[in-house]
Amino acid sequence: MLRAVPTRADGWSPLAVACQVGNWRLARFLLERGARSEPAEGTPVLLAAAATEDDDPAGVQLLLKHKARADARDRQRRSALHEAALAGHVEIIGVLLGAGANLDARAALGRTPWLEAARAGRAAVIEHLLPHKPDLVAVDGEGRNAVQLAVMAEDVSPLLIKRLVELGIAADAADPVGRRAVDYAAEAGRWAIVALLAPSYPLPAAVSDGLAERGEAAMASGLLPDRPPLTLLREALGFGNTEGMAALARLCQPEELGGLLLDPELALEPRAVDWLLGHGADPYVRDACADTPMFALLSRGIDAVPALQVMLQRGLSPAGRGRPRAGTAGAGIAGPRRRSVCGLAGR
Repeated sequence: MLRAVPTRADGWSPLAVACQVGNWRLARFLLERGARSEPAEGTPVLLAAAATEDDDPAGVQLLLKHKARADARDRQRRSALHEAALAGHVEIIGVLLGAGANLDARAALGRTPWLEAARAGRAAVIEHLLPHKPDLVAVDGEGRNAVQLAVMAEDVSPLLIKRLVELGIAADAADPVGRRAVDYAAEAGRWAIVALLAPSYPLPAAVSDGLAERGEAAMASGLLPDRPPLTLLREALGFGNTEGMAALARLCQPEELGGLLLDPELALEPRAVDWLLGHGADPYVRDACADTPMFALLSRGIDAVPALQVMLQRGLSPAGRGRPRAGTAGAGIAGPRRRSVCGLAGR
């Protein structure tokens, strides 16, 4: 009998591991020798079977045959249906729903299987769940609905967003921090989705030109490229163009803008450096050598003088936000480098 077999620190038992990799022969062997589908202090094995790489319902069917509960939950209150929806496993979802799994079950983060499918951009799962009447307008623990979650998915089609909006899910709803789906889409550079959700939203010139050329069909089919604001901003500054770039800068974090100050080409352009500093760039970000943009410029010789002058005129400290800790490499070079900066800048 294997009832006393311990689980791993993450709560996974040998049976769960077998199911995770789709080894149903081993899973059957363990079950026939008394392995529990819900080990004490462990993760219900049904969740592992539902989250396999392939949409193979054999493992779920095997566990249900051995009396596994369709609605068993793990420590985060997630069920097998949550896992299958997130993984995009339509066949497994069908088996679980047929066994009585709760479509409106909420995990610790407040997400239902419907919201999990949206969060992962699983269009096939969305369509499969509709006949079972999920709560379409549900929101998670952070106040985000299916449209907002889908926009933030790693890979999502504009057509899925359009479908969710057609189902009556509010596209202009704001979460508790005041951000709408279009705000998340813009920050991710998903301009086809931005144009779909808010046709009046001012698109970057590089994107709006493409929209004008290709028309609405391009927007609907997702032909407008996903280009992060930071990438568009870097290209524009590289060409010396700052007109209309403030809107893109507002979509970037200060650390991201500061990273452009470490760009080998932009760092030598005093106009770009001044513009970035004037639009919220963090001047004290660190590169791989733990140097700030000002320190990094010291190795660029006379070409760096104009950019260094801009930084000094804005009151930046060569030593960074604080003095280097004693005994660090920075502590040993802070003095000489500070003198070098002032010397190069003619101060």
